[in-house]
Amino acid sequence: MALTIDIPSMRGKLAVVTGASDGIGLNIARRLAAAGAEIIIPVRSAAKGEAALARIRQERPAHRLRHVCSTSHRLIRSPLSCRN
Repeated sequence: MALTIDIPSMRGKLAVVTGASDGIGLNIARRLAAAGAEIIIPVRSAAKGEAALARIRQERPAHRLRHVCSTSHRLIRSPLSCRN
């Protein structure tokens, strides 16, 4: 049984969704994008980040999405290069 949760409009909001390269995190990112939020996905693997963004873009082609590569918890201050 699928759980359905109504998400109000997120237009003009920024959502940083950790764990969004797959599973529950990816589904949360997809739902937030559908509600209009700009999505940032912090990832350790560039390939997984690109795959997640491609999946969201299939549903929301013109949406603002990006992934930030980091192997550190200091994501915003010092993004590091991703491992593939």
